[in-house]
Amino acid sequence: MASKRQISHSSGIIHITKLVSFCNEIQQVISVILQTEHSSDYQDLRVDNPQIQSLQQLIRYKVQHVETMLKKKKVIPTRLPLPSYRAFVWLRFLARDEQLETHLQALKEFLQLSESTEITRFKYHQYRGYALHISMGYIPYIYRVQVKQHKMEVIIHEDFITAPLEIKKEVLIATLHGNPIARKKVRNYCSSDEVRRLERLIRSDQHGHAVSPIGTNFDLQVVFQRVNQQYFNNQLDTPQLTWSQKRSYRRLGSYAPDVDTVTISRAFDAKGIPDFAIDFIMYHELLHKKLGVKKANSGKHNHNLKFKTFEKQFSYYEQAEKYLQQFILSK
Repeated sequence: MASKRQISHSSGIIHITKLVSFCNEIQQVISVILQTEHSSDYQDLRVDNPQIQSLQQLIRYKVQHVETMLKKKKVIPTRLPLPSYRAFVWLRFLARDEQLETHLQALKEFLQLSESTEITRFKYHQYRGYALHISMGYIPYIYRVQVKQHKMEVIIHEDFITAPLEIKKEVLIATLHGNPIARKKVRNYCSSDEVRRLERLIRSDQHGHAVSPIGTNFDLQVVFQRVNQQYFNNQLDTPQLTWSQKRSYRRLGSYAPDVDTVTISRAFDAKGIPDFAIDFIMYHELLHKKLGVKKANSGKHNHNLKFKTFEKQFSYYEQAEKYLQQFILSK
């Protein structure tokens, strides 16, 4: 039985403590395993290896434990806060033998590449002599670098586990040096079919199981199909579509790229709301999906000139802007 310290919920969001920290512990265990195994043919990285069997048991136990708690509370994983959601789907992904082996092999390739002279010469001059630690996980970035206590910690997105060696090399060059050519190659790979396949595989059956897109007055699936056809030539994959838990009059919509989710304020699931108003909110969020979302302290990076130019291509742009402003002021 889950204690109050283990799980709590408010406003439809479920909180499970220590899930993210558990993932950090798993990263440390993986690091130890790779430090003690030196085979280049990867035979030592199979699940019949006692160390890896023990690791797998830890992961599976945690996944089953979380699933049991969620089942008792009659909630779904997408009700977890995003950091916990990413942690859970990553653990569930690694709980399968083939995918754990692929993860370990990919990480070993990154480590071997990082030791080659072709890569080490790219390291920042000011960090020469610092210990380099590389890990992989389901993070909201392509990669992230943190420098602290004479250590350079690099974490790379799980989507790169099946990337060719050449792309893995470019990831390290982009990470350790900030090389613009390498960054461009990495970004291009992120748009590949293989990355999209892995995203679906990592999210597994968690994708699409959030709050129903069918509201009292609007079906977000219908809204998406209408906007996708008119403005994107039906080229956008269907994201997860959901209504917000509360009627927000300040945040009308949002797009979460790490779980590919468009959320629309429940305030717009009401009689009298014109189609062009909810279509415009959907269009705005789908532009973020199409153009990409940058992590920043403000929305300026995402609502730049390019974004605003596309936004104004909405057929009822002026009417929608005027309506939404009046809608907000009237509440």
